[in-house]
Amino acid sequence: LEQKREAEERLVRKFKAFSTIDFWEGLVFFAMARKTKEQKWLHRIQESLSNVRKQAQSLPAHFQHRLLLFEAEIANITGDVERAAEKYELAVNAFDEYGYTNEQAIAYERAGDFFVAQHDERAPQYYGKAQALY
Repeated sequence: LEQKREAEERLVRKFKAFSTIDFWEGLVFFAMARKTKEQKWLHRIQESLSNVRKQAQSLPAHFQHRLLLFEAEIANITGDVERAAEKYELAVNAFDEYGYTNEQAIAYERAGDFFVAQHDERAPQYYGKAQALY
């Protein structure tokens, strides 16, 4: 029984490590897609999104917030302004709910960037929250 428990712990740690990689790589892919407008980054985003979506379905308390941020980023890239604004708000609240402070700061920063691009007066609020969390 003890060996089974230890094996399960190793698998959970490995799963969490892979999910962290998917999250950070996905954020890089979003940045590159915005910067270069190259299709190859959209394909990489879809791979990361698929993995994050599976993780969120398996363990929502650990991964749902990441999925919400990815959905906000996708809406942002595709020009769906209303959906992006909604998803950014859901994401920052979900990060707060689950206690992922560092990632919440990034979500606030990404939302701030989005609102600046929209000439929305909420941008400074999001940047201020990001700065306070960093």
